[in-house]
Amino acid sequence: MTKRALATVVVSWLILAGFAAPLAAQTGGGESPAAVPVSIEVIDPGDSESAGPGPQGLGDFLGRLHHAVVHLPIGWLVFVVLLDVAAFGFRRRAAEELGLWALGLTLLSFVPAIVTGLFRAEHVSGSAEIQLLIGQHQAMIFITFGLAVLAFGVRWMNRDHLEGVVRGTYLTLVCLAAGLMGVAGHWGGRIVFGPDFLGF
Repeated sequence: MTKRALATVVVSWLILAGFAAPLAAQTGGGESPAAVPVSIEVIDPGDSESAGPGPQGLGDFLGRLHHAVVHLPIGWLVFVVLLDVAAFGFRRRAAEELGLWALGLTLLSFVPAIVTGLFRAEHVSGSAEIQLLIGQHQAMIFITFGLAVLAFGVRWMNRDHLEGVVRGTYLTLVCLAAGLMGVAGHWGGRIVFGPDFLGF
């Protein structure tokens, strides 16, 4: 018997064994356990009704775009942090050169996020707790933006030689901005999904 013929026999036997095992289980032969039916619970979200009226004017329309553009500065800032890790942690020259321009684009991405957020805040109705969260969220975003501006200034003025204390100052500003952005994002999530969204 050739190797090809032997392989054909083995494959055929495996295929037949695969079909025979379920058949034996259904007819009572063998000891294969019967399939256990799985029940799936379908939950009605109850959101079939309209989400409410459309935008009430240009300001309300621009404010509703906040949810679409708010992630831009978050993504860019995270990208800057990753570039700095590659540049100063692993001494990647290309990442260091790109980092300055990425930080500049980060600042630009703040602009539509802040503008749409201010418009959105004017059209959000809610409890006193929600209004307090909105104020905290806005204050934290402005602080984060200010830290990013300072980091860009330090980086720009020392773009040819970012070393020592200057580098430490720059990295501290970027890390603070990224951390506070996380806090501001959390507060934004509590505004949208409720104060108990993550339980803290």
